[in-house]
Amino acid sequence: MRTKMKILYLVLILLTGTGFSLLAQKKDKRSKKSKQEEKNAKFVQVQKLIKSRNFIFDAERALPSGGQPVELVANPGQIIVQKDMAYAGLPYIGQSYTSMYGSQHVGMDFKGKMEDVKFKVNEKKRKIYFSFKVTDNDVYMVTMEITYNGGCSVTIISQRKSSISYSGKVSVYEGS
Repeated sequence: MRTKMKILYLVLILLTGTGFSLLAQKKDKRSKKSKQEEKNAKFVQVQKLIKSRNFIFDAERALPSGGQPVELVANPGQIIVQKDMAYAGLPYIGQSYTSMYGSQHVGMDFKGKMEDVKFKVNEKKRKIYFSFKVTDNDVYMVTMEITYNGGCSVTIISQRKSSISYSGKVSVYEGS
């Protein structure tokens, strides 16, 4: 009689434990699904932001060619995109090949009309590629790789300076 009770007790414990683990697995599947839906919703918002061409890139780190990353806490920079214009004021760390006499442009500073604008979306990787060219005191080729949550890496190629990359975030530009 005691053995039957022990067996029944063990079976009851095993069934209860299995039930709880199945519930936990269902909850994990739901939370994974909701996380994916949340990422997709953010990705759609970021796509709309970049398509609107009214955003700002705030640089948090500079990655000079062949150099160590530099945190831009004391000297942050930004790129503002407004419709067909781009404005940049970014610190520059790297080699300058030529400079104009009396030039005040020591950073990656430019403003001008965007040309050769390209916009591409990779749904699978949840990334947006946005690139353009600006001719100001130099010719600047700007390439942005934007993730689903607004994280962004920017590479700028200039004719007069070695290329440099920046990492940071994009957000809505609320200036005038």
